Amino acid sequence: MSRFAEIIVNTPIRHTPREGGEETYSPVGLSFHYSVPPDLAEVLRPGHLVRVPFRNREVHGIVIALHEKSPVPETRPIHGLVYPEPVLTPTQLALARHIAETYLTPLLYALKLFLPPRLTAPAEPVLALVPNTPIPADLTPEQVLLVERLKAGPRAERTLKVGKRNLARPAVVQPLIERGIVRRYHAVAQRPVQPRTEEYARLVADEETIAHILPQLGRTSRRADVLAYLLALPDPLPTADQVREATGCSLQLLRQMAQDGWIVLTPATTRVIFRRTAEALAAEAAALDARAPVQARTLRALLSVGSGVSLHALRQLGIRRAHLAPLVRRGLIQLVKDPATVHLALDPDEAEEHIIHLRGTAIHRRVLQALAAEEAPAWVGWLYAETGATRSVLKELEEAGLIVIEREEVV
Repeated sequence: MSRFAEIIVNTPIRHTPREGGEETYSPVGLSFHYSVPPDLAEVLRPGHLVRVPFRNREVHGIVIALHEKSPVPETRPIHGLVYPEPVLTPTQLALARHIAETYLTPLLYALKLFLPPRLTAPAEPVLALVPNTPIPADLTPEQVLLVERLKAGPRAERTLKVGKRNLARPAVVQPLIERGIVRRYHAVAQRPVQPRTEEYARLVADEETIAHILPQLGRTSRRADVLAYLLALPDPLPTADQVREATGCSLQLLRQMAQDGWIVLTPATTRVIFRRTAEALAAEAAALDARAPVQARTLRALLSVGSGVSLHALRQLGIRRAHLAPLVRRGLIQLVKDPATVHLALDPDEAEEHIIHLRGTAIHRRVLQALAAEEAPAWVGWLYAETGATRSVLKELEEAGLIVIEREEVV
């Protein structure tokens, strides 16, 4: 019958060098010896997960060996088993020792390789009422509420919340501790064991959907907004006002993009349109020769260049807007204003490359291309290595509906 257990505790170990120096993390996995209580003497075996006191709290520990003697004169007893059966086999314990010695890693880390997540849990602060202590009448409402919660038994501090109020905050708890009504200690919380899982990404969008959504992802860029809008617009010649309203860009930005050769910005123009036939206008000019010779000359000049000429072109002929006003009043001509228009100067592939660069979504595209080349869902670890993607990139693609991330249990 063994009297002592050698245990690796589930907590970072610090030590202070004997001859001074800064406190550091131990580079090796230290083990500690505990006494085996009588009720565990017949059942405790290496590989058991146990609850043990460590400094001023309770933590989980893994029994790695049993001994008749302890190298330290005083030991504290094991509090109890976490599970009735060992969680590690002798073979796993031996392999963990080999890993720790070969790769110079703490034994605790090697042992955890064989355990499912959340099987071991760190200690957390717990509050409990001090037994046989009278409850005074001058407590605050929150302190009364806290005491009522603790009457049912000790509670982890993280669970002591009412709505958005935290009953475990220092202003509520500390006065109760100082008055000996409540005590705080650390204990290991039992949480359900979860299987080990891995994440896999799967493409769920077709090429047309990707082509529509990918230009909208990534960082904000007005230039990219303009290019994406022009690429997706069925009308090949929208007005500048339509582009500005749809993208929030300024007229100055459109002019800069035109200077860079990305778009063609056609300025607004005013054109002269005939409201009568050429023969009728010629007859009207003849009638005006005697009483309004300037109007007659202007009308003949318009007939020489035809309907639809811009005011800019007419100015080259010496015709000013003031010359046209009497003819407009007579109903012979009308002035039609054409708004400024915009169209792409780049071909679609060039525009898409500019959008990718402006939004920083080259990695997004690589992820989608990598998934399109795979017949089955791809492990996200491989995706990270293959494309340089991060978790935020995958999340953005998932939120956009282009991929789904699934979890699968692995052994």
